[in-house]
Amino acid sequence: MCGGLALLTLSFARLNATPDREVIVTERLLGTSADGFAILRVEMDNLGSHYSSGEKHFLDIYEKNSREEGADFATKNSTVLLLDQTYSKHPDAKRNALPEVSLNEMADADEAVSLPHLIAKFPRMPEKWEVEKFQRLGAQPTGGVWLEHYNLIWGGWVKERFGVGRNDDLDWKLEDVMEDSNSLFLKVSIVEQTRWICILPKTTKQVRARLFLQEFYLVAGTFDTEEEAVALAKEINRIRRDRKFYGFDPEVWSERTPRDKTRYRVVSGLEESAVENDSFSKLEEIFGLEIEVSTGLRFENRIFIE
Repeated sequence: MCGGLALLTLSFARLNATPDREVIVTERLLGTSADGFAILRVEMDNLGSHYSSGEKHFLDIYEKNSREEGADFATKNSTVLLLDQTYSKHPDAKRNALPEVSLNEMADADEAVSLPHLIAKFPRMPEKWEVEKFQRLGAQPTGGVWLEHYNLIWGGWVKERFGVGRNDDLDWKLEDVMEDSNSLFLKVSIVEQTRWICILPKTTKQVRARLFLQEFYLVAGTFDTEEEAVALAKEINRIRRDRKFYGFDPEVWSERTPRDKTRYRVVSGLEESAVENDSFSKLEEIFGLEIEVSTGLRFENRIFIE
């Protein structure tokens, strides 16, 4: 009997023990523009108590400025505390009794945080990727997010968005991808928490190019330097304009060779009609080049021609 009473007392003590402090953070994407975007960040804080909790709402503004080094994702430019309030309940209150709400702080109703201002500054909502496109991505807590062998973001940088170290264990997952005119938005989560990570235009352009990669291409030239490849692509475009010929739309891609060297190739998408109609001879005559067929499976980065 004594042992049962002791166990009951211990269980009761545990039930009434002060809980560990825990802050749950969620983010909601409010809108984007070509230059930036807005996030509503909500922090739910249990204050380490059974009888009170806190809630804070922040407006975070991000600018789409690429860094000179490191990850190609947006960083926060400014933060406004919109609302800070505390919920409290007397220990003897009934279970279904409503808590008392104490307003600690609220943002001034200035133009910078007004709804019309935010709509005008960030007027668009990105479109969600379809399932077929989303499933082409890989995601893993350590490795990050990638498309085929092209890495969008390293896992350590994702972990930092949850306030932990790059090498800490954190089992985050990729929930959704959205896309606006020039950037990708990754929605990542752990239990009850969400973060939005904006992949900036430089990387987004590469992702979009890779989504349309073909297995085979027509190749007009292969070079050791990017400058040589771009020069040929521009010359081909000049000939196309002069001859009013649009059968070869040049792209420049870097490629990793089987010997682990980088080379640059001037290519155009291969259509079945080109093979069926033996269009290679016409292309070689127009451009004065030898045209061959090669795979695009080793392509790494597209070099965009201005």
